[in-house]
Amino acid sequence: MVRRMLAGTLLLTGVVLGQFGAMGWWFDREVADSTRVAEMTTTVLRDPEFAAAVSPLAAGRIVDAVPEIGADEEIIADAVAAALDDPAFTSEFAGAMGTIYGDVFEEGTDPVVVDLSTLVEPTARVLDPVDPGLADSVRLAGLTPDSLTLTVDPGDLPDLSGPAAVVRVAWMVLAGLGLALVAMGLLIHPRTARALRRLGLLVTVGAALQFGFTWLLTVYALPRLPDNGVLTATGVVLDVAISGWVVQIVAQAILGLIVMVVGHLWLWAPRMTRDRTRPPSPRPATAEVPRPAPGPTDWSHV
Repeated sequence: MVRRMLAGTLLLTGVVLGQFGAMGWWFDREVADSTRVAEMTTTVLRDPEFAAAVSPLAAGRIVDAVPEIGADEEIIADAVAAALDDPAFTSEFAGAMGTIYGDVFEEGTDPVVVDLSTLVEPTARVLDPVDPGLADSVRLAGLTPDSLTLTVDPGDLPDLSGPAAVVRVAWMVLAGLGLALVAMGLLIHPRTARALRRLGLLVTVGAALQFGFTWLLTVYALPRLPDNGVLTATGVVLDVAISGWVVQIVAQAILGLIVMVVGHLWLWAPRMTRDRTRPPSPRPATAEVPRPAPGPTDWSHV
């Protein structure tokens, strides 16, 4: 009884620590890694929400450089949105995203400056088939590149360098300790098959709880992120990262179900393979104790 309770406690504690370790690994790999964020640049630039936030700002800078095209600012904004995935701007934007994540997760203090002059020629090429004169006017904005910039103040960004540094170490410690406790629980439990079945159930339940937390994060956290300018990209990145987290949670749930099924089959395999064609073993004959002979009846009390 004591061994079962100790093994159950070790399994539960190990699974909980392992779940937190998996969450930390996801955060370190998907959210706080500037290299991973740079890989998401193309996805961000093609996102309609980001295009709707950035294209009016870029069009406004172009109109400021060439005021006579102010009446066509909405058309220019649509052309900018179509030109956002141009390779020249993709490279520029990837550098800006790296600076943003350096400021947020690595104690950076560099100002985030996005050079919009790389969008002038791609925007003009989009406008050439529609309005060649407007396209030529847009190209004039490239003559004053100093006015074609978007700047994000580092003071407007949160400082998550401390928590990020803790998570980078903590997830490895938690994952390693969780695996060790699970292994000890399996060794201590007197019935390994039952322990495996319980382990699979705990992993599946943990994955379900993580999925519920993901839903809360998507519903309540994402709508509160900045929705203006370049910072809209952070919401798009987090949305993509959460999609990766959901894949990780589904993989954990499948692993838990597999472990649970293996434990169940291991537990029931001897019963399923038992030869039921053999006659039952005869019960050992028990010696019948003779009843004592009835003695003389005493009628003295009558």
